[in-house]
Amino acid sequence: MLNIRKANINDHEFLVLIDLKNDGCSFSDVVDMTEQDKEEHRKKIAGYLTDSDKGAFVIEDSALNQSIAVIMYSIANRDSVYPWKTIYDELDRSLFQIDGRFFEIFQLWVHPSYRRLGLATKLKLMLEEEAQKIKLI
Repeated sequence: MLNIRKANINDHEFLVLIDLKNDGCSFSDVVDMTEQDKEEHRKKIAGYLTDSDKGAFVIEDSALNQSIAVIMYSIANRDSVYPWKTIYDELDRSLFQIDGRFFEIFQLWVHPSYRRLGLATKLKLMLEEEAQKIKLI
């Protein structure tokens, strides 16, 4: 049975692993990072479990007791000044909330054995429900 739920601190290692995965982008799962880089990455991912402007949902296969899909997101603001170039200024302002906020998907991943079953769509629908709860849409 597949269950979808809000991620919690027990999912931290899974989220770190998935974010480091170059699924379909490289020939190796080996990530060449210094210990300091790994620790900074772990802290960044922990933010998706602890920061009020971030979050994650996980789908798990309860029969296997295994997480099989994840979506990580943050609340961004179109009107914020970013230290990097964004496309937000080029998009019609009416596409955004009055206050400029929107959900930005940081990571969306589904285990290869569970792809093409609509799980990514379910995760995105959960994100839409979350946006409605916090009056983001």
